[in-house]
Amino acid sequence: MPCGHAVAVIAKRNLGVYDYCAKFYKTETLKAMYEENIHPLPHKDEWNLPQHLDIVVLPPKATIPAGRLRKKRIRSRGEPKVIITCGKCGQPGHNRKTCRNPPVDKTNKQKKQKS
Repeated sequence: MPCGHAVAVIAKRNLGVYDYCAKFYKTETLKAMYEENIHPLPHKDEWNLPQHLDIVVLPPKATIPAGRLRKKRIRSRGEPKVIITCGKCGQPGHNRKTCRNPPVDKTNKQKKQKS
């Protein structure tokens, strides 16, 4: 299936989106898969396996990276840095929880801006 960006480009060029989908995802293929009967497997104890195929498949060996996990995401190049402003005093660089400045009265501030 094409991604959303590809669908947007295909639609912009007035082309058919379904022409760019794999045949696996189309209705005809789904109907063709279920034309035949599907027989469920019997219980594992009833399987007839050859004796020379007793291979044990183990999960892949995964290593846990050393060190502490990253808490902040890495910003992409050119992404602007977010400047936090305080909701109490309106100054940048801190939030209202860590604010040490006196609170600003917003009603007086709005009156001064109007006049």
